[in-house]
Amino acid sequence: REKKRDQVFFVRTKDLVPDRFTPLPAAAMFRLNYLYDDGARICLMTEHAPAFFMLQMNATKLNTPLIVMDGAAIYDADRNVFLKTETLNPEDTDRILARLRQLNIGCFIYTVHADKTCIFHVGEIRDPEKTVYERMKRSPYRDYLDGEIFEPEEVVYIKVIDTDVSIRET
Repeated sequence: REKKRDQVFFVRTKDLVPDRFTPLPAAAMFRLNYLYDDGARICLMTEHAPAFFMLQMNATKLNTPLIVMDGAAIYDADRNVFLKTETLNPEDTDRILARLRQLNIGCFIYTVHADKTCIFHVGEIRDPEKTVYERMKRSPYRDYLDGEIFEPEEVVYIKVIDTDVSIRET
């Protein structure tokens, strides 16, 4: 292959690991770091908050920021700062939350404060998700808060939980 140092190659983390809790295999980490050392510009993208990336790929030598929360934010993992966040329209946030309440579907509301992801839990967490929730709460990269104590204009991302269970029930 011909090297094109002026181009950026985008890679989804879900193409590298099967789920958000599985660390990147050592061989893949070695190969990624080799590419970075050789000057490759690779931007990793994840549907999750930066904390998931930090758990999965903490030994990766990054040379470009990450695209996180399904494109809602750009994060510099070397400096642990958000370079850009895009908030949802407050009216859309209110409409989405009203519909989820109507369907009795729980969700997580993501906001960013002082370069830390704040995640608000709204609604019920059913048994299949409780273990995952307890594990995620222990991350040093984010804070979990219960209830709707956020401002609608600060919402960056809404993640529905227990989708399959809730859809079958509705």
